[in-house]
Amino acid sequence: MSWTVKSSKGRSQDAQILKMVYSECIHAIWLERNLRIFETVNYYSFAKAL
Repeated sequence: MSWTVKSSKGRSQDAQILKMVYSECIHAIWLERNLRIFETVNYYSFAKAL
């Protein structure tokens, strides 16, 4: 965790990519959580239906 915090500081391209990847991971986890709680379906079965 400390490596992530240290590496994501600043405005370098590597730091910005790390921030985007981290944000996307959190978003995917949150989406899966909300689908399971409120829609009683998980993301993978939801994606297959599309």
